Amino acid sequence: MAYLDTLVSRKEVRPETGTAASSAKGTLPQHWRKHRGGIYLIVAAILLAAVVWRLDGDAAAAALGKRSRPTTESALRILLVKLGLTCSPSLLHPNDRVRVWVDLRRGVYYCAGDRRYGRTKDGQFTTQHDARLSQYEPAAHKICQ
Repeated sequence: MAYLDTLVSRKEVRPETGTAASSAKGTLPQHWRKHRGGIYLIVAAILLAAVVWRLDGDAAAAALGKRSRPTTESALRILLVKLGLTCSPSLLHPNDRVRVWVDLRRGVYYCAGDRRYGRTKDGQFTTQHDARLSQYEPAAHKICQ
């Protein structure tokens, strides 16, 4: 009889509350609609962690007890340099024992081969490491090799 009433009145007949049919029917879709944002967020975080773990081969190899790859830079560092989010390791760790000429008046230093190397009035020789620690900038905007 309820079936005919539904067809005639076009109203949805819901099963009585507390029955097994009503509790099993609406649980999963309601739960999904209610919590899908959190589920998507958790899945995205897991995928991001997996990608970072995979790109950083040295950390993954160390965690698995395998030998690391023979490259000096990890894949993650290369990716960050290509995206412009960090500078290349040669800028981070320059050849610090290179002898440079520091122009004390201008606040820059010159590499060997530059026309002002050793020729400015107020200057002195020092290592590139000491010049960088003293906040002097390379005159040609490049690290001396």
